[in-house]
Amino acid sequence: AIMQKYINETIEKHKQNHKAKITVTLLGERPCEKDVDYKKLQQMSKDIVEICQKHTGLECHQKSGSTDANIPMSLGVPAVCVGSYKGGGAHTREEWIDITSLKAGSLITAETILRFFN
Repeated sequence: AIMQKYINETIEKHKQNHKAKITVTLLGERPCEKDVDYKKLQQMSKDIVEICQKHTGLECHQKSGSTDANIPMSLGVPAVCVGSYKGGGAHTREEWIDITSLKAGSLITAETILRFFN
């Protein structure tokens, strides 16, 4: 609601100030978090970073993004989306996956499931 209000106000401002012709078409909605237990979410994120580092030997980081975790977060359920392979160029024709990373990815997936859904 906050972002929608901001976008609508910005569009109206530009229409009036610059006499711009702007048409907006909603393509879809990506809900955000709602009343999530942040302490639980922070602990979950910390645990998953540790699991990833354990199985990859790499320094792992967390970042915000629009993922499948949006739906449970919009319902107040803490959720984290975890990458389980090394790759790049997601959702492009240049997308690639390092096949050798799938073993560590499988271990990350298995340990995450066992830790949080056991």
